[in-house]
Amino acid sequence: MKLCIIQKGGNRVKNKRGLLFIIIFIGLTAILASRYFKITEDIYEKRNKEDNPAEKIIMTGGKEYVAGHGDFHTGFYDIQVDKPTDTNAFKLGKNQSELNKSIRNENRIYVEEGDTVTLTPSRFEPLIFKNNIAVLENTIGEFQCGTEIEPGTYEFTIEVANKNMEFFFQVTNEKTNNNSSEQINYQQSARLTIEKDDYLSISGLDIDTGNFKIIIRKLTE
Repeated sequence: MKLCIIQKGGNRVKNKRGLLFIIIFIGLTAILASRYFKITEDIYEKRNKEDNPAEKIIMTGGKEYVAGHGDFHTGFYDIQVDKPTDTNAFKLGKNQSELNKSIRNENRIYVEEGDTVTLTPSRFEPLIFKNNIAVLENTIGEFQCGTEIEPGTYEFTIEVANKNMEFFFQVTNEKTNNNSSEQINYQQSARLTIEKDDYLSISGLDIDTGNFKIIIRKLTE
């Protein structure tokens, strides 16, 4: 009888340990799952002024900043510099800016010693057209059709101090698999059609681009 009692007591201890292990395992799984979904979530669902999780941050040189850690949040940012700045994530010349740049969890930005970069939450303001023409001065970025630019066919030309520079224009939409692009220099023009929910991306800057203008002319609705 004593042996049976000892065995039952031992089973109770084993059962408690097993239950504790299961609770710990479930807890760790929930934490890891939560972290996984936080990393992989589509931040484009929050691409609006109200839900954008971005917060202003001034990055100083000689440091690496990791999105989702410390004061560097994920989200959409307008980026500005006051001197030529070369990072692992973007290059901008003096007094140039990039609008609506997406920053995902674990994205890294290393700022060189002596440089300063200001990131502010994107405002997603629409491009301003006068007589069917909008001008971006010393500015590139990403623009959503239906919010920041209207649907239609557009012609793009550039004026740039560094005549060796080329700019890249791309229209994408993951839902419709739309993907069209053009690359031009100051002597050329590009023509692209943009439909609702497409994204227009303008890129191509380097630290020695110099002053530039991007002229966007709307041709048709």
